[in-house]
Formats: sequence, structure tokens, C-alpha cells
Amino acid sequence: MLFPRIASLVLAVALIDAAAASFAGLPGVRWVAVAIAVLYALLAAFAFRSYPTLSASTGLFLLTGLFALGEYVAGPNAGVAFTAVPPGMALAIVLAVALLVCGIGAAFFVRAPVALRAAGAVTGIVTAIPFVLAASDATLGAAFAGVFGWFGWAGVTIVLPAAAIGGFIYAGFDVAHKRWSHATAGAITALALLACVQAGTHAAGAFGMPSLTSFEGYRSTV
Repeated sequence: MLFPRIASLVLAVALIDAAAASFAGLPGVRWVAVAIAVLYALLAAFAFRSYPTLSASTGLFLLTGLFALGEYVAGPNAGVAFTAVPPGMALAIVLAVALLVCGIGAAFFVRAPVALRAAGAVTGIVTAIPFVLAASDATLGAAFAGVFGWFGWAGVTIVLPAAAIGGFIYAGFDVAHKRWSHATAGAITALALLACVQAGTHAAGAFGMPSLTSFEGYRSTV
């Protein structure tokens, strides 16, 4: 399993870089970021060879959870960053990658009919486009503006929650068949997508779009 091992290494580097880049500019999250980076470095070293898929899914959850926390604390354009990458651009990259992963996952999901796989792949890729454009503009607000704004909104409000629910369902199937490591990896990946939902939908609300599935967005509509 070469790809999960490569993903684990990339995620470990991304977590360490995010912790270092955010240490000075994000006081409310700095030590949480450091703790998460150290925790994953230790976990990846332990699980890298024996459980590469579980290692990669855990890294994805920790990274997206860190970005969700940064967005919750500081807002969409002032949260967690990468080196030489400002927070809004970094969050746009994370959301774009999450949606692309959903699209690629749908394309290769052999249990689904071909038409459904194709539709899922196209949906994931199309809804990722606004965040790719936002990353090029270095501000997350661009993902919720202009022609593609509603595609960005649909990505974080519909596509990511649906993918997370699907992940939990198939994790349940894996539990029923006693595929424990697959079930755990699937559930953790679903949690990672839910972290993206929280960050993305609250950011959408901050930029004037309906915010339906984030904690802050829900409270603001009561």
C-alpha cells in the first residue's frame, strides 16, 4: 500500500508546517497545533508500516480538525496557515483537496453503479473548482462569490456531509464483516470530512451565504 504511506508522510509534514506557521499568529490554537503535530508524528511512526490506511485517515482528520478549530477561533481568513501560505488560501486548499478526494473516491467506489460513480466524481470535481480559484486569489471569500459561489456552497453544505454520511454507513458495513481496521479508517475519514463541513459552512456564512450545517451558523439562525 504505497499511496497511504505517501499520504501519511505528506500529512505529517503538513501538520508540522501548519503548527510552525501558525505558532506566532494564532495564540489561541498554537499549543493545540503543536500537540496535534507531535501526536501524529508519534502515531505515524507506530502505524506507518502495519496500518498505513488508518495512519493516513488519522492524519487527514487531525489536519482538517486543526483547520476547523482555527476557523472557529479566528475566522475564515485568520485561522491556521502554512508557511508562505495565508490562512484563507490554506483553508481553500484543504477544502479543495477534501472535495477532490470525494470525487476520486466516488469514481473508484466499485460497490456503486457506474452512473452513480460518474455523477459523484463530476460533482466532487466541479464543487472543488471554486476553492481552487479561491486559493489562486489567496482569499477564501472568492469561493463563495461570482458564478461559482453556489457551487462552493453546495460543496461544503451538501457534498461533504453526504460523503461523510456515506463513510459512516460503509464503516458500519465493515464492522458487520469484522473488517475492523477498514471500519476505523472509514469512520475517521468521515470525521475529517465533517471537520471540513464545519469550517466550510461557517466560512460560507461569514461571506454572506446560508450557513446551515455549522455550529455557529445554526446558532445564528435561531
